[in-house]
Amino acid sequence: MAKRQRPKIGLKKETKDTASKQEALLQKLKAEKSTPAPPPTPVKKKLRFTMDLPVELHQEISARLEESGQTMKGYFLSLAKKDLRS
Repeated sequence: MAKRQRPKIGLKKETKDTASKQEALLQKLKAEKSTPAPPPTPVKKKLRFTMDLPVELHQEISARLEESGQTMKGYFLSLAKKDLRS
C-alpha cells in the first residue's frame, strides 16, 4: 500500500536570482561595509560597595528621603558630587 502524500501547503516557490540581481546585492553589501562604523560609546564602569550606618542615622536619612522623594543612591551620589566639587 502506498503512503499518501501530504498537500504542499505553505511552501514558497523557489525564485531564481539572476546574475544582475546578485551583483546588485553584492554592490550594496560592499557599500554598507565601506561606510565607517560610528565610534563605540564609552562604557562607564561602576563599583558596588557596602556601608554600615547606625540605625538612627539610617532612619533619619530615610525620613528625609521620603519627604523629598529622592532615592538613597541619589542622595549619596549628590552628597559626594557636592563634596568633590567644593
